Amino acid sequence: MKTLLKFIVLIEIIVFFPPFVLANISGEQDVTVTYYHVEGNTGNSFYPENKVTYLYEGQVDFTRSFLSKELFGSMSYRVTDDRLVDLQDVSLEEFFIGLRKDSFEFLAGDFYSSFSGYSVDNALKGLRLNLGEDDLAHFKLAAGVDTSRWENLWETRCDDSDTRKYVWGFQLGNSFFDKDLKLNLNYGGSLDDKAFLSSGSPQVLVDVVSLDTAYRINDVLSSSFEFAHSFTDADKNLDEVKTKNDYAGKAVLDLNTRNYSLLSLYSRIGSNFNSTSGFTAADLETISFDGAWYAHRNVKLTHYLHLDRDNLSDHLYVTTRQINPGVILGLSLPREVNCDIGFDSRKRYSTDKYTNDETQAYSVNLGKNFQVFYGNIGYTRTVVKDKVDLAQERDVDTITLGLDGDFTIREVIFSWNIAEDINHEDYKEAGKADLFLTHSLGMRADFPSALSIEARVNLSDSDYYSNSLDNNTANYVFSISRCIKDNLTFSVNYDYKDYAYPDGDDNYSETVMTAKAAVRF
Repeated sequence: MKTLLKFIVLIEIIVFFPPFVLANISGEQDVTVTYYHVEGNTGNSFYPENKVTYLYEGQVDFTRSFLSKELFGSMSYRVTDDRLVDLQDVSLEEFFIGLRKDSFEFLAGDFYSSFSGYSVDNALKGLRLNLGEDDLAHFKLAAGVDTSRWENLWETRCDDSDTRKYVWGFQLGNSFFDKDLKLNLNYGGSLDDKAFLSSGSPQVLVDVVSLDTAYRINDVLSSSFEFAHSFTDADKNLDEVKTKNDYAGKAVLDLNTRNYSLLSLYSRIGSNFNSTSGFTAADLETISFDGAWYAHRNVKLTHYLHLDRDNLSDHLYVTTRQINPGVILGLSLPREVNCDIGFDSRKRYSTDKYTNDETQAYSVNLGKNFQVFYGNIGYTRTVVKDKVDLAQERDVDTITLGLDGDFTIREVIFSWNIAEDINHEDYKEAGKADLFLTHSLGMRADFPSALSIEARVNLSDSDYYSNSLDNNTANYVFSISRCIKDNLTFSVNYDYKDYAYPDGDDNYSETVMTAKAAVRF
């Protein structure tokens, strides 16, 4: 608690110290006390067996006039001894400060920059400069460290450290033909921080240049394109490693008429292409069509077709293809019943013959407002075919039922909901089935005094044909919250979970109780 008190005093000094003085300050301060308790086989739970923890989180935002511009900033921080929340006792979660005016913004600290999909697209800690408007001539410059935690900037690497790399780049763009054509030149670079690489991992240097355009052809048709080329030094510390060059490109055509819309996309990513954000879909070709037809005010037809294949450069032994068509028909039936009927198919197959499966799903959903409550019911039939592994072939029936509504008694608003899910998986080869049941019931009461009380029960029953995997889970939640003043809220939450297995030795239960006070200013 001494750490918490010292940190609160430090924050108060910062908030009431220049340049914050005479600024418009707003923010929120939250203090939470949590009690954990685990019974039974405590090794199955990641919660502490019996412990009380504290969590203090705060955010301060400010704006003020400075040199005929607006000075703005924000700071979020955390102090806790709860290791499930943060491994650090004291941590800075987010911080930035900036200066802005028409067509100008300079920012230091946390920010997100997205020049294009194939160049810079990173959340960084560093510096950003924006000049001009996006729809007109503009220049953007960004440089910083791509890491999620501020602690990594001043701490040595340890087991829980995130990876870290340096990122920089710029965008130069303009619009032409009354803003119908937009053209951007993008450059981005990144370099792994050697100190944060695991032993033996190479330090990768990436430079990427891209050109992206967006062109409004007419009132119903528009298009966009991007072509990028990257230069990757796979190991910065080895002179004999050659730089790998590769390209990526995509083209999008967007049709929007009064009753019909169609988005068409083609993309191709080379096997050695890299960007500052990193690509996991290398050597991939994708074609997609997503459309919606408003046939009538009560009829809507949504359809799609997604195609992709990998290993186009034949670097690997296996090439995999996937085909995914689907359609959803939305109807307004008599008696104000809403209906959705859908079909989805996904087929995957590979040149090595080790992958050849197809999943087909047929679904229907009905919903109606009964004035007193709203009800919906859904049914999905999923057929899984697998020519390689017959044990995976199965028929899955899923039924969902939901009811929710609200009513008022003496100015107290009561809201309730009931949900039921049934999932039955029939394995053809085994001639046996798995059955999963989920039951949910919730109730909330909102009083005129800004007092809210909520209770919820969730029960699940999983019955596998291999009975050793069976389990039952019960979850009971009860919470009370009260808005004492416009800027002061207090809440208490009780959460109990019970896990039961065929082998009683594995049974355990978890109790989590929290008390939270939140102040806004």
